[in-house]
Amino acid sequence: MKRQTGISMLAAAVVAALVMGFSAAAWAVVPVEETWLNVEKLVGTVRPDAQHNGQGKDSFVIAATFNCEPNSFGPSTDVTLSMDELDIVIPADQWQKKGNTEKYLAQTPAYTAQIDYWIKGSSRCELKMSARNQDIMNNVPNMPDLPMELVIGVVFDEAVTAHMSDSGGAARMMELGPEPLMVIDSLMVKKNPSLVGKDSLVVTGRCMAEGFDPSVNGVFLALEGYSVEIPGGAITELPNGKDVSFKGVIDGANVSFKAYYSTRFSMVITNADLSSVTDLSVALRIALTGVPDAAWGWALDLQSNKPGTVLKY
Repeated sequence: MKRQTGISMLAAAVVAALVMGFSAAAWAVVPVEETWLNVEKLVGTVRPDAQHNGQGKDSFVIAATFNCEPNSFGPSTDVTLSMDELDIVIPADQWQKKGNTEKYLAQTPAYTAQIDYWIKGSSRCELKMSARNQDIMNNVPNMPDLPMELVIGVVFDEAVTAHMSDSGGAARMMELGPEPLMVIDSLMVKKNPSLVGKDSLVVTGRCMAEGFDPSVNGVFLALEGYSVEIPGGAITELPNGKDVSFKGVIDGANVSFKAYYSTRFSMVITNADLSSVTDLSVALRIALTGVPDAAWGWALDLQSNKPGTVLKY
């Protein structure tokens, strides 16, 4: 089975945890992370001719999301983005608030950066940065495995490893580590206030983890008091040899799962009872059954529509 397939399948759910032979209750004590960093895009361009003259003429573009508790610090604070031995420090006084929002912009001849804090009241934040006139070539000795770190004030400090491809002076992130790693791109809960057992849950994300075999292993998902397990052997590999899928009824709920060669996954659950999800602050846990160390937990704050029937991350 393709390595990328196992990656996607892992990311198949949201709050969950179970390794084969353990009960769901045993995984209720899996710690939840309150802060994390998810790099979604990283592209760098190196100009070797300029480096020979001692001039920094390289550039990069990064897009990332990160999670932290809403209003846990004042957004006007120092921010440092590190890539291997290259550090870009943006002092607090360079960040300018954009209107009546939690968006902050910093711009100099060397970079343009924007951070959108606590989107619509959730714990989800976004970072976008383009940097120019940088000396990348002489500051990334660990390429193609590029250590990255984002530090915001004294509250947020998270690191990941970007696995890069390199061709002709252009480097692009292919995967994110260290393994095993699971990132959640989106979560949506829809609650039916009139009918019990007619709620729905949609999760998308990415997962980096070796050793998942759909003929043996499965996926366990839990969101607050709701849980579901796709058993080992139920997830099948599609004819293209790259993707895997599952579609069936589990404990009365319709469950569909697809994982793609590119490590992306989606999981849709309908006709479920999500009455246990009563607060915007939720704990999420996920695990691959039977895969060592492949268990994760997150603390998320969700945004809500006015009736409280649609919750999103």
